[in-house]
Amino acid sequence: MDKLTGSVRVFARAKPEDKLEIVKSIQRQGQVAAMTGDGVNDAPALNQADIGVAMGIQGTEVAKGASDMILTDDNFCSIVAAVEKGRAIYAGIQKFVAFIMSVHIAEVMQIFICIVVGIPVMRTPLQILFLILVTDLPPSIALGVEPGEANILKMRPRPKDEPIVLNWPLGDTLWS
Repeated sequence: MDKLTGSVRVFARAKPEDKLEIVKSIQRQGQVAAMTGDGVNDAPALNQADIGVAMGIQGTEVAKGASDMILTDDNFCSIVAAVEKGRAIYAGIQKFVAFIMSVHIAEVMQIFICIVVGIPVMRTPLQILFLILVTDLPPSIALGVEPGEANILKMRPRPKDEPIVLNWPLGDTLWS
């Protein structure tokens, strides 16, 4: 089975007993296994797959329950749109986390230095709250409505174990 799944990229009309074995074989090879289905017999493979996709109109409740995603229109093109949107959202989260970390490190460092040196903290809690609202809210909104990159689907998939913050330049942030 591993030899077959190593050379074939798409399986269709597989027997119910083969579906789960195909998914497991793909995963043994370190690949991401996606499975679409609509019936009770698809549930074990949908559950095992890295991403199980059930049909929302034609699909059974068992298949929907075993899936990670349900196509409400039963259109396979929706999978591509969902991957594109998911990648854009993930990239936005990465940008937002990097932004928040870089902004708040300076604030935390200032308070820490004041405490260590023994001088009064230069900001009251109300001032800190106001500063957070002013510095976080507009950029958060901007990052939230930013469209994804035009070629986002042409990029290689990220590794499953990739951290949300990539190569965060801590030194650069501290000195800027």
